[in-house]
Amino acid sequence: MKNKLLLLTILLLVFSGCYTYNIPSGATTPLITEQGENKVSVNANFNEAGGTFAYGLTNHVLFTASGNYIFTRNDYKQDYDSLFYKKNPNNFEVAFGYYGGMKKFANNILFGIGTGNNVYNSGRLRNNYLSGYFQTEFIQYFLQYNAGFKYQKKKRNRTKYNEQGISLRYAYHNYHLIGISEEYKYEEIWNEETGYYDYRDYTVISKEEKNDYFNSFSVYYFLRTGTDKIQFEVSPGFSLYDRKPKYENYSLLTSGIHFNVGLIFNLNNLLK
Repeated sequence: MKNKLLLLTILLLVFSGCYTYNIPSGATTPLITEQGENKVSVNANFNEAGGTFAYGLTNHVLFTASGNYIFTRNDYKQDYDSLFYKKNPNNFEVAFGYYGGMKKFANNILFGIGTGNNVYNSGRLRNNYLSGYFQTEFIQYFLQYNAGFKYQKKKRNRTKYNEQGISLRYAYHNYHLIGISEEYKYEEIWNEETGYYDYRDYTVISKEEKNDYFNSFSVYYFLRTGTDKIQFEVSPGFSLYDRKPKYENYSLLTSGIHFNVGLIFNLNNLLK
């Protein structure tokens, strides 16, 4: 059984990094239940690492902010520096929302906005003669619902703590793409002196820019276990897209399967 779980985890991590990563794969899934409650989380998957801060502002209003650094191939040629607006691959989002429920059950509704960018060396785009590099910048508007249960059990001087629930997220994404294609060609030139064809190799570099959009719907399950101060989190999920924008044959999106691991710090209890 343990071997099967390990294999499933590895497969999820691998599939979560199949394509270029230009939108967050993990949802912000705090479970805030009271004013003044604040949590900090750090998480990672195959593509990125980041963190989230969540805080109960009033009796029913919460605020969240999260950011991620994307691990990507950005070894595009130095000659292309002037063609790109060079930025570090990352994304950031903020949200305000409503929280309700009870001590053992929480539900949060978030309305937010996020931005980000990515640079990627796509290698061979179509065949052995065409390679390329592209950069994407995006802005997204999202609506998210989190719901889950909290369990606490005191044992001796320690409090065991568990959370589990689901998160549903809809997002509208608008993106700007800059793509550079480098195509290797050759031509035959008749040589009157030798009576043979000479072959000349040359490279054609082209630049493409476009704006487009797509919609996504994501579902996540999260499980947290630990103490009332620190919990370990696993969060598998998947996303569906109404369309998959591409540059040549390369998708700008992840495969749709996500698997995040992380730590949740309850600052209220940690700083006591």
